[in-house]
Amino acid sequence: MGTSTQWKKFHCGAEKGQGAAALSETCAAVAAGLAVMVLDQIARGVAQPRPQEGQATYCAKIAKEDGCIDWTRDSGAIDAQIRAFETWPQAYSHMDGLRLAILEAQPWTPSSDQLDPSLLDALPAKAPGTILGMDRKCGIIVKTGSGFLALRRLQLAGKKALSYKEFANGVRNLQGKLLTRQGTYEV
Repeated sequence: MGTSTQWKKFHCGAEKGQGAAALSETCAAVAAGLAVMVLDQIARGVAQPRPQEGQATYCAKIAKEDGCIDWTRDSGAIDAQIRAFETWPQAYSHMDGLRLAILEAQPWTPSSDQLDPSLLDALPAKAPGTILGMDRKCGIIVKTGSGFLALRRLQLAGKKALSYKEFANGVRNLQGKLLTRQGTYEV
């Protein structure tokens, strides 16, 4: 919680698809420039300190388990989770009992030219977390509680991070696999 005096305030919002690491770099660069400016103003006696506005806020400590993806959530929320936890603890799921880090993804909207038409008819019946197939331009498509997610970079436990194309080439029978939370391997 922070309740100290404010010397300067700036807003730094994430751009579409921007992850935590890139946002941190942007904010650090802006903050460095502001720190120099404010210190100069303080030294010249022209700085105007202000009390903080609003209530102090509290953020719970992030735990490793917070990265575990709940595929019943909507695709936008899962995408935000993946971007927020890209450096630590990383967003992850389990496939065939192995931890699978999801390093990059984006919400995906189906169209008949991207997936096998027979899959499009079966989409509503698939369980959240089911790998539906691959959109060659977007990624490995997974059904979520509301919508779909295209997985773009993945990393199986003990392996190197791979693009979705490399990953799909190395994993047999990917279509139909279920991504789960550890210990819940229902079919």
